[in-house]
Amino acid sequence: MKCHILATTPGSSHKKVGQNMSQSGNPLARVIEEYEGKNGWKRQQTAEYLGVEARTLYRWMNPKTALTDTRELRRIALLLGVEPERLISGAFMMPLSPSDVDKTIVAVWNLIKDSKYHEARKTAERLVTELTTSITSEDDALIPLLAKARQCAGHVASENARTTMLQAAIHHYHEMEVLSRTLHDDTLINIALTYQGDMYRRQGNVREAIPYLEAARDTTPGADPSARGNALQLLGRAYLQSGNRDGFYTAMAEATDLLGELNPATDITSGFYCPGTVYEEYARSYSTLGEPQTAMDYLDKAEQALPMQGHWETMLKTARAMVLVRSGDLRTGMPVALEASQMCIKRGDLRHLERMVNLQRYIDRMSREFVNAGAELRDMISGDTEYTG
Repeated sequence: MKCHILATTPGSSHKKVGQNMSQSGNPLARVIEEYEGKNGWKRQQTAEYLGVEARTLYRWMNPKTALTDTRELRRIALLLGVEPERLISGAFMMPLSPSDVDKTIVAVWNLIKDSKYHEARKTAERLVTELTTSITSEDDALIPLLAKARQCAGHVASENARTTMLQAAIHHYHEMEVLSRTLHDDTLINIALTYQGDMYRRQGNVREAIPYLEAARDTTPGADPSARGNALQLLGRAYLQSGNRDGFYTAMAEATDLLGELNPATDITSGFYCPGTVYEEYARSYSTLGEPQTAMDYLDKAEQALPMQGHWETMLKTARAMVLVRSGDLRTGMPVALEASQMCIKRGDLRHLERMVNLQRYIDRMSREFVNAGAELRDMISGDTEYTG
């Protein structure tokens, strides 16, 4: 198994903190300060991200009580997206433990939910690279974790890319499928097929997308309900895009039914398939179908079910802009669209920014239609015939 996508290392910006630890010769202190300076984080935020108390992090950054645990330093390097050698100079590199990998994957998903896509992508790519080089046998216990690392790497690559730049995400999901089939794991196979299909749908290739999504539905009977529900929701989206309304209604009804079987302990989607996402899907879909009131009702439900922060805030804000503008309420919808676009640009959320690009194209198209209709009517009534209003 080879990984062709390498993570970059952070820039060299420094932030003076406390007793000028960056000049103490403690590599961890230098890396922490670089990371905080680049991302505008405070020490408490960094500690929470690394899963330790702030006082512990301060102690590790002090040259007199510096952290020397090689395994812990390697875990921190993964989370900060830096080469382990920056923290473990000349030391023997302990192999990754499953616990460390699990914690890193959770941290990446949390970064995605917080709309910190740049940091999430660096960490996910670094984790994939580390795991790929750590696996030594066909039955290595790290293989299922590599599949899950590919999943979150593919997810963040799709959020942080325009439609024309989805090849990295597709690559991760394809590699995830290969790994999952060697494991005979229906849940992981389902996710890999589902998102390969959804990437092709985003590229406008619905004919190629639907077979992947239908295969996820039909060939993975042992998949977790979260995976199956997620696949059905995205299949419904593809069916609607292809003009198959009956297929859309059926798939979405099945996706809704599976919400009752969700188990947070086994949720392979990390919360990206839940009542709130299903409601949001219905809202945008009914807007497309020309039923604005039904769309608004579902959007209200989605906003009640999801936190208005991070990824969810951007998703819901762009959805509301789309529903309002498509319903003809430009006075209310345009300020929301402008706010949502600014939010996407600031956060590097290129996926949801594309929604606003498509909305702008919709407005342009409707403007042209109004202009043409007005010209036709003007030509009809602008003759010599006198008329009264």
